[in-house]
Amino acid sequence: MKNGVFTLNCVLPSASDFVQKYPRVKGMNAVERDALLNQIFTAENYNCATCLSAIGLPAVTVIANQISLANYQTKPDSLKRMAGLAFLYLMSLNGWEKTKKADGVDAKASIPCEGWRNGQIYHRTVSSSSAQIQASENENISFSDEN
Repeated sequence: MKNGVFTLNCVLPSASDFVQKYPRVKGMNAVERDALLNQIFTAENYNCATCLSAIGLPAVTVIANQISLANYQTKPDSLKRMAGLAFLYLMSLNGWEKTKKADGVDAKASIPCEGWRNGQIYHRTVSSSSAQIQASENENISFSDEN
């Protein structure tokens, strides 16, 4: 049996980066918005989103499994749209883009979580130095949230 080390280098935006890029979310409850964005923008969630995308599931499934929409004052549909937009931003910063069907329409799939419908599927466009995955033999598994 071998042990391994898993290192993931990725670009992780802050909640303020997201709000600056998408100012339309400024009208949301800032405490709830920023808490959700900070929960989304982690190396662990990025890694899970890439794995889900690789098997044809929406990246937003990661957060759909982690949160209860009933715990927020913000309307659930607004939270879901913002979460989807946050994953679009996270994935695009790391060399992923929306997958398109043959007719040019965005490829979406069902999110296997109660209260959620469909989400975007992504594919890797180019090898990006900001999003490298390295594996080697060793004893630890570590995740780094470094920019």
